[in-house]
Amino acid sequence: MRRLLKLLWSQLGRPTIFVNCVATAINGLPLLFLSDKAIETTIKTNILSHFHALKAFLPGMLSSRTGGTVVTVSSVLGHITAAGLSDYTASKAAAAAVHRTVDAEIRVLGASKKIKTILVETGQIATPLFEGLETPNSFWAPVLEPVQVAREIISMIDSGNGGVIRMPAYATFLGVYAMLPASIERLARYLSGVDSAVAKATISTAAKNREHAAVSLSTSSSEDSDDDDSDN
Repeated sequence: MRRLLKLLWSQLGRPTIFVNCVATAINGLPLLFLSDKAIETTIKTNILSHFHALKAFLPGMLSSRTGGTVVTVSSVLGHITAAGLSDYTASKAAAAAVHRTVDAEIRVLGASKKIKTILVETGQIATPLFEGLETPNSFWAPVLEPVQVAREIISMIDSGNGGVIRMPAYATFLGVYAMLPASIERLARYLSGVDSAVAKATISTAAKNREHAAVSLSTSSSEDSDDDDSDN
């Protein structure tokens, strides 16, 4: 990380915008079925890398005359925590917590006018990360295009302000969701289908993998048969 930073400084000057947007492949498994290795990979990639990157980039922004902007791309799943995504949702909740803590530390340092922070908490985005996962409700929870999210981030950076970006529309009510009584929260989760969406995707992926394996096996058997015929 530090070698990369030195290379950036030598070629482009001090970075003024740092965007943390990283996630490893979704496991899509209940906690009891997750391997220790899978959990470790998710945490290392999704959150430990964030710590390392902030420690590398933030000092340069603080010491520079122009300052900069720190952008953290988290997820609404850090609040809603869908079943089958315990490692992913934990990492995204942690990323948001780190972001808010760093924002507070920047204020304590008296550098809030120089360093702006932007927290991005979105719903599902049309990327390979959630490929095969159908949104529980396309009307209330439409899948976002990456360019939509990028436009919002760029717009806030250009405005010179910090803040929180939540999209689509339902994401703006995350604060209200957190205050719901447990019974109402469970009803909302059931009606939204959030806890069954990952399970359906996992089953569908497993079925496709089995079908692919069966086709590969059939093809291999056919080739072996052809080889035997040619030998005869």
